[in-house]
Amino acid sequence: MKVNLLAGRLFMKNLSVITKDEIILVHTAVLTWKYWVQYVRKSQFYVQEENLNDELNSKLPSRFLLEVEGLEIFSFNKSGAYDNIESILKQESASKSSESYTKKSYKVSFDSSNISTNENANIRRRKSESSSNDTFNYTQNSVSDTTEEYTSEDSEVMDSTFLDFLPFEIVVHRGSFVLGNKNTPSLLVAYYSSMKGNVDATLPGCELDYYRTLYDFTVSNLKVDLRTNVTYESIDSLKRKMESFQKKKRAKLARMYKGFKGLIEKFEAIRQKRGKADVQDSSNTQNIEGATEEWHGLERYLSAFSTSDSQLNMELNTSESDKSKINGSEYAKHSNICDVEVFKINYYYDSQGLVPSNPISKTIKEDPDIGNNGPAPMFGCDITILGTTVNYGPWAEKQRGSLHQLMFPTLYRNTIPFQRLKPGMRRQYASFDMSIECGSDVIVRVPHREESKDISFLQSPNLNNRHFGWLDLKLGKGSITDISISFSPTVERGTENKINAVFLKPVISTSVNHDILFAADEHIFNGSIAFPLEWNGLCDWKFENISKGADIYLLREHITQISDLLGDFSSGEPTPYELFRPFIYRFNWKMYEYTFYLIINEGNIINNPLDGTINTYLTIKGSDLKLTTKIPLVHPYKKSNTIDYCLETSYFTLAIEHPASSTFSNFIQNNEIGESNNFKMQGSYTYFSLIDIDAVDTIIIHCTCDDTTLKAHGFVIKYFMSLKDNYFGDHTHFQNLLEFRESFGKQKEIINEGKRMKNETDLLFSFCVDNGCLVFPCHLYDCSSHLALHFDTLDIDLRNNNYYMDLQANFQDARGRYIPDCDELCS
Repeated sequence: MKVNLLAGRLFMKNLSVITKDEIILVHTAVLTWKYWVQYVRKSQFYVQEENLNDELNSKLPSRFLLEVEGLEIFSFNKSGAYDNIESILKQESASKSSESYTKKSYKVSFDSSNISTNENANIRRRKSESSSNDTFNYTQNSVSDTTEEYTSEDSEVMDSTFLDFLPFEIVVHRGSFVLGNKNTPSLLVAYYSSMKGNVDATLPGCELDYYRTLYDFTVSNLKVDLRTNVTYESIDSLKRKMESFQKKKRAKLARMYKGFKGLIEKFEAIRQKRGKADVQDSSNTQNIEGATEEWHGLERYLSAFSTSDSQLNMELNTSESDKSKINGSEYAKHSNICDVEVFKINYYYDSQGLVPSNPISKTIKEDPDIGNNGPAPMFGCDITILGTTVNYGPWAEKQRGSLHQLMFPTLYRNTIPFQRLKPGMRRQYASFDMSIECGSDVIVRVPHREESKDISFLQSPNLNNRHFGWLDLKLGKGSITDISISFSPTVERGTENKINAVFLKPVISTSVNHDILFAADEHIFNGSIAFPLEWNGLCDWKFENISKGADIYLLREHITQISDLLGDFSSGEPTPYELFRPFIYRFNWKMYEYTFYLIINEGNIINNPLDGTINTYLTIKGSDLKLTTKIPLVHPYKKSNTIDYCLETSYFTLAIEHPASSTFSNFIQNNEIGESNNFKMQGSYTYFSLIDIDAVDTIIIHCTCDDTTLKAHGFVIKYFMSLKDNYFGDHTHFQNLLEFRESFGKQKEIINEGKRMKNETDLLFSFCVDNGCLVFPCHLYDCSSHLALHFDTLDIDLRNNNYYMDLQANFQDARGRYIPDCDELCS
């Protein structure tokens, strides 16, 4: 470290700052105090307070400048959180011990003889008051940790010494940040090429506060990785080490005891002066005893798969080996989590003032009202990202869980509601608000494992290389996400956290066909993530989605991929029974001006799913659609679970869009083949957690609609059969033209059924129509002349499982009439 007074500089090299929570390493740092500059930049606090020229002030240099070359920060602990947990547990233990001591003393008093009735009444009264006071004091001390240090003064004088050193400019060339320790399986490593910014202050959002501190920085070429922790020691490994140490200790004691026992036996032999035969017999007995101590049982009882003479054991060994190959392989692991060209962050917090006696405004209401008597002090950060690519999937989520537990450990105790502030106390933050804005297009990739392809993978010769599935979400410029983390739990709502996002021009593409699955003009996401006061109370989370101008290109394999994605996210070690917390997830999705595209090509041959000149689409269009889903996870272990859903729309039309090469596209006058009002589809999906012969997954679909019309062209019936084959039949896996030509004419190989890898499925489908009409055209391309079949009700019941299909249809009050000619609107 060197000091240059003339230049106003402080030179530092190889600086290390070590605390119990982190280590900061600085290769080279230069702190410059520009005392010779007459006109320097003033703090934004004084610029806004004195109404100075902000544009002119921003062009002036800062008085203080810190330049760092090589900055490393290693965070491995958060002692404050653990100290808080320790203090809460100590208070709880002290409260319980005090209560038990009080009960014991009163029991002794009651056991003593000759206590009058009045004394008994007084003792009971004092006991009740003492117990209630203890409870009240414990609750008050637990909640008011943030308020007990404040006095009841009406006002205080702000210390502006800190503001005189602002703005403080900081420039860092090449820095990194590492989060984790030996108990986390992965380390979070963030590194960047440069970081520039300043520390400043502005006026607060509320006049009751003093000032707002700002940390405004711009980071270039930021990269975030999750790297394997080579020094990782899990709790299980520590447990095994302790057990090994105890086992060695017991073995050492056993050897000492055995030697001591042998010494006693020798003295006993000398004393009794036994003969040589007796000594030999004693030696043989000792050998037998030693052999008995070393014997650990038959081998067949040590392992269920130790013998190979049973065919059942061989099958179990094979299935266990296959299971280890599948579950032990994290082939969807992507260590690079984030790559950002420009990362702008504005971190801010208000310096809290005191709570006034009266509210500053009656029109402004705080939510929740914790007694700030005005808008709560602001605390949060604003982030803007440009040129960003994110890779975040189930594997990354599992690693994040351990890092999150390190920095924010969970205390399995009830949360005490926030006590309302009183005048003279320090004003409190109500929440932490984070805003993330996309300055350019952002791509979020979700790599995941595909459980549905496990069987084909095990049958392939190359088991060392497996490709993962992925889902890409592209967000347009101007998309913004707001996150609010509550600091003030209430009795009514508990701790309520919110996520609100507006995505512009979102596009979702998948690894199924490397093309678009979902596209919309705008998508709005609102999430309510609330935790009740009880640590194991029921959590009811709500997620609402609103899409405008949505286009969905849906294949059957997309549904399978989404199922694999959700299954990979939910995989992993189950939550211990004593730490289980019930959840209910509610998903609502509203679409406006939507269009579903279902490809009904013959043989499910698809080269380009978005090319309308070569594909035949069954389109479903409507103005509004609502989908609601409820997923209950309220039991620690349950053989089966049921998911309810409901889909409804006020009006939709069916149309078949033919490719340009089809004769129908040249001669047919109207592509619409049907329409319906008040369509509603509801039902449930029941799935089993284990694979069993009696476990049959059940899908219930019940559809109702009014005023339904269908044009029953011959080609419409044909395309409905193609729809059934492509989405529910023999051609659920699409293929391109080249794959079709290669497989055409080849005899299919007979594949043994093998061991069951999934449960059977039972589909129960019902369709009810009120006031319907079937139109049977007399011509091939139009409905100018047709036979109309009207009916009041139509009920269709269908059951489909792995063995058979039942179909039943009932008409009521059917009437038919022939129309020789009608206008073009009917055609």
